[in-house]
Amino acid sequence: MKFTCSVCALPFADRAAVENELSNGAAFRDLAAKCGLSKSSLHRHWTTCVNRRRLAELKQRREPKGESRVVVVWPSGECNVGTASVDFSTVTDNDWILNVVHEAGVVRNPGGLVNAALAEDEQRHFPQVDDEAGGGTSH
Repeated sequence: MKFTCSVCALPFADRAAVENELSNGAAFRDLAAKCGLSKSSLHRHWTTCVNRRRLAELKQRREPKGESRVVVVWPSGECNVGTASVDFSTVTDNDWILNVVHEAGVVRNPGGLVNAALAEDEQRHFPQVDDEAGGGTSH
């Protein structure tokens, strides 16, 4: 004899309302008192029937079979998979698309950066020591 779930046997609108309450975190005991079902039947429905239905839905939504590729789309519009150039119309649902965007960096005073680097180098310069006084040139 096949088991018939008492919640699944409810009219669709009632079952949907019960499942909505459960998905919003309602306690089995409180919902059982509210809708006239046992807390055991609600728990059994939630852990068995709802999870099986969700699993079936997820299996249907699963990505189509096939290999996935990483398609690089350059700012020029050129598309590459690895080192090969491809047409964007060949991209499938399994492919990962990586859009490359170049941002222009703004350097407000490039000469100032060079001058700062030179000044930093001058600070790192150590004075020369006399050979006679103590042992050669140090840097």
